[in-house]
Amino acid sequence: HAPPRVRESIARFGLEARAKFLGYLSWDDYPWFLPSCNVLACPFPATVYNLGRWPGKFGEYCAAGRPIVFNPDGDLADFAAGDQVPGIPCAFDAEAFAAAFRRLYESPELGERLGAVARSRALADFDWRDVVDRLERFYGELSARRLEYAAGAAVRRRAT
Repeated sequence: HAPPRVRESIARFGLEARAKFLGYLSWDDYPWFLPSCNVLACPFPATVYNLGRWPGKFGEYCAAGRPIVFNPDGDLADFAAGDQVPGIPCAFDAEAFAAAFRRLYESPELGERLGAVARSRALADFDWRDVVDRLERFYGELSARRLEYAAGAAVRRRAT
């Protein structure tokens, strides 16, 4: 469940009645639960581990069409700029998260707009048919570079 400092920040902003900490959800229940949320949190601190991985839940949150409060670190930095931001990017800080939740609570219209952006980003960025095509192109480019490098190395060896 939520760490004490998160609960304390929520209390400081007077949002206790609005926050629910449910703990573990089964994989069967999880996709049905997300769209019922008013806002989703994706804390993602800038650690070495996080900077080298993609937070899968961010894509699931976008697909649910709900606004996301998130840390713009690692790959998520790409989602924090421009006019298609699917939520409120903020610092990895309980007060920053609580302030973002408060802002969404006070502006349901903002939440609806950001949720619609999140859903459109999911459809544009996370459709597996497109992801597979992008991966195949990427691997094809890597393979071509490897062959070019190997051919260049062979020429250099013959020249010596």
